[in-house]
Amino acid sequence: MGFDSNFLIYHLNRTEPYASVVTELLAAVRDGFKEGYVSVVSELEMLVQPVREARWWEIEQIGTVLDAPQMHVVELTRAIARTAAQIRADRRLSLADATIVATAVHAGCDVLVGNDERCAQRVREIPYVFLSALIGEQR
Repeated sequence: MGFDSNFLIYHLNRTEPYASVVTELLAAVRDGFKEGYVSVVSELEMLVQPVREARWWEIEQIGTVLDAPQMHVVELTRAIARTAAQIRADRRLSLADATIVATAVHAGCDVLVGNDERCAQRVREIPYVFLSALIGEQR
């Protein structure tokens, strides 16, 4: 299961109404029922604000989430870069979003979970689980 940046940010910030679903999915990874995959680009996106504001405890918390045994931070390779370029060209996504999608594809993820409406509408390479729609279904 691949995770988009906003998914992980929701977890770290305990953002409602997503926190319970995000926590449940991360528990499945933590407990070994699923493998979690995150692009190094997502790690970068999550770290910018805490680094800028010197929130060292938050930086440590990000490391704890990403260093969990069943969580894999996937480095950017040339193969991922080429796939991201194709996705960006075809789907008109941002460089970061195209790279995150390409990473999930290369990691063999069954889905990419996030809350990016543009990705949810445009991505065809992998099923995109749109958190807002999932939350709406649970209400």
